Amino acid sequence: MPTSPDSNPTVVPRAAASAQDTASLIAIIVANAFVIGIAFIQHWPLGTLLWPYWIQSVVIGIFNFRRMWLLKNFSSAGMLVNGSSVSATSATAKFTAGFFALHYGGFHLVYLFFLFAIAPFPHGQGLWILLAAATFGIGQYHAYRQHLIEDARGESNIGALMATPYLRILPMHLVIMLGAILRGSGWILVLFGVLKTAAEIFGIRAERKMLAKIKDASEAVPVAPTP
Repeated sequence: MPTSPDSNPTVVPRAAASAQDTASLIAIIVANAFVIGIAFIQHWPLGTLLWPYWIQSVVIGIFNFRRMWLLKNFSSAGMLVNGSSVSATSATAKFTAGFFALHYGGFHLVYLFFLFAIAPFPHGQGLWILLAAATFGIGQYHAYRQHLIEDARGESNIGALMATPYLRILPMHLVIMLGAILRGSGWILVLFGVLKTAAEIFGIRAERKMLAKIKDASEAVPVAPTP
C-alpha cells in the first residue's frame, strides 16, 4: 500500500532539504556568474581571479568550523581517534573543529604563499576583489543556514563534516591550478570561470551524496534494546 507523505515523517524534511539544496546551488551559480562578470568588465587576468576563489575557499572552511563547533546532537559513527571510537559529546565536537581548523587553515596558508608567487595581489583591484569575495560569502551563508537546520535535527555526522569540505573544494582547486598555468583574459577568463563553477557544483553534489549515504547507513543500524 503506498505511503502518503503525511504518514511518513521523513518525506517532508527530505523534500524540504531537496528544495533548499536547489536554492543553495542557484545562489552559488549566481555568485559565480556575478564574479565572472566583475572579472570580465574589469579586464582581469586569470591570476587576479584566483584571489576571490581563494577567499571563497577560506570562507567555506570558516563556516564549516563554526558548524562543527556548535554541534550538540550529532553522530560520531565511524570516527576514530588513535584507533578508538569516540563519543558524540561537546568536547568531541570542539576537538574535531579545532583539528579541522589547523589542518584546513594550514593547507590554505601554504596555498596563499603559492598564490603570492604566481599571481601577486593586484594594485587598484582590492575593492573589486573584496566585492567578489563578499558575493561568495553571501552564497555560502545561505548554505550555512540550511546546514544549521539539519544539525538541529541531529542528522549530522561529525566525521563526515570534517572531510566533506575537501571533497567540495578539491575539484574546484584542480581547475584553479589549471588557471594558474594558463594565461589570458576576456573570454578565456569566462570559460575558466564556467569550468570552475561546474567543478564546484560537482563537488557539492558529491558532498551531499556522501552525507546522505552516511545518514542512511546510520539509520539502518539497529538500536540495542535497553535491559
